Amino acid sequence: MWMSIGLGMGLALLYGLASVLTYRRALRAQTQQQFTAIAIGGMVLRILGTLAAFAVLIVGLPIAAGAFVGTFFVVFLMILIGEIAWLHRRANATPNKR
Repeated sequence: MWMSIGLGMGLALLYGLASVLTYRRALRAQTQQQFTAIAIGGMVLRILGTLAAFAVLIVGLPIAAGAFVGTFFVVFLMILIGEIAWLHRRANATPNKR
């Protein structure tokens, strides 16, 4: 069970790291279209990668699926709240150049 919790937490943290890297890149975009393309493209890639990792881990390893999924979603929600707060703070701190 502890391995399941660790894997769920690790996958959520990797998702969060990929999210931060994507948005840091998107915030350096020159136009609103570039920002949107990078942000949405990165989100789609993160979601597909996470779903693939879910499938591989649940099918390929003897883990407690409930503990894995539950831990992932708890950590994911905490990261999502932090990500939204960070983006709002960042948007309010920089003037609108577009």
